[in-house]
Amino acid sequence: PLPPGTKAGPSIAEVGPQSAPPAKPTSIFPDKPASTALKPFPFQAEGIAWLKQRETALLADDMGLGKTVQAIFWAAARKPVLVIVPAAVQYNWADEISKWRPGDAESITVLQSTDDLPRKLSDWTVITYGMVSRHLEGLQKAGFKSLVVDEAHYIKNLDAKRTQAVLQLVAPTKTSPGGKLIGSRLAVTGTPITNRPPELFPLL
Repeated sequence: PLPPGTKAGPSIAEVGPQSAPPAKPTSIFPDKPASTALKPFPFQAEGIAWLKQRETALLADDMGLGKTVQAIFWAAARKPVLVIVPAAVQYNWADEISKWRPGDAESITVLQSTDDLPRKLSDWTVITYGMVSRHLEGLQKAGFKSLVVDEAHYIKNLDAKRTQAVLQLVAPTKTSPGGKLIGSRLAVTGTPITNRPPELFPLL
């Protein structure tokens, strides 16, 4: 019972049509519903906008700020993409690509040490540093449009074999004439210089 002097309000049926629900956010993925689409944080979006204006760049944000996300958005406009990563994060990269680029989920190749490079390139090919030397000739001839080098401090030593192998994908050498050099490349690392300034040279 209502307190004395209190009148009952109208029933739900008497109120009439309810106000319209708020509009759903616009999807950044045309092939994915807006309600489930992911959107970068504003500072990440700013970084993505900066990167998209460049064909070569070094992304050296601190750990945890979303370098992978920014790299994916940069590379998405430059497919097919070769992504070179440490072995520990190879499948994590595939998961991140699928999450942020759901339309590309069926066009990701995670190359294993015993695999051959497919004749028909996927939009994304993810390999480890250790596999670059083995597949170098095929990678040079494959026709990738862009290269992402994750944890790029792995190639800080110019004398290391893995550094020399990666650099042969982007710079002409006497031992690899005729290769298709990858013109668009992005180095990603939170520690571009770990000990000495010369360690930055291979990344640039």
